Amino acid sequence: MFAFKSLLDMPRGEALAVVVALIAAMGYTIISLEWLPHMSIIAAIVVLILYGLARGLKYNDMQQGMIGALNQGMGAIYLFFFIGLMVSALMMSGAIPTLMYYGFGLISPTYFYFSAFALCSVIGVSIGSSLTTCATVGVAFMGMAAAFHADMTMTAGAIVSGAFFGDKMSPLSDTTGISASIVGIDLFE
Repeated sequence: MFAFKSLLDMPRGEALAVVVALIAAMGYTIISLEWLPHMSIIAAIVVLILYGLARGLKYNDMQQGMIGALNQGMGAIYLFFFIGLMVSALMMSGAIPTLMYYGFGLISPTYFYFSAFALCSVIGVSIGSSLTTCATVGVAFMGMAAAFHADMTMTAGAIVSGAFFGDKMSPLSDTTGISASIVGIDLFE
């Protein structure tokens, strides 16, 4: 708790300068020097630790702050990890290529963008997960877009819009349920 109290005592201008400097340094190392993002993040963490030590913070307090921040983000990390496993399994099993194969026969290039939006919406409502929809059916639609010579940006927009629309309309969605419970309204109302 000491680390957070000390950081809150930092003048806002100094905090803003540190944030801007770190973002600029990470952007420079990733874009100009072509570092992997992981290396830039590790360098930023080291710089922040050294800066905190120079400001008089104890390493153990900073470490506890980092552990607390990681604990808050573990749910999202698990979600992305398991979605990656599922997409890999679907690719290895041939499910996504099968979706593409049947999609070529069923979907007309004339209505391709609408079809991507509508099918991603239906699947998003059915499973209640926008990220899973994007990572499965969305991958198939991106492959179909390349074959149809469709605009990849428009296709990605249709996929993401449909998936998130379906997710927000689904009673199975965790974020929809959480939103309803936070404001104290019955989900089905």
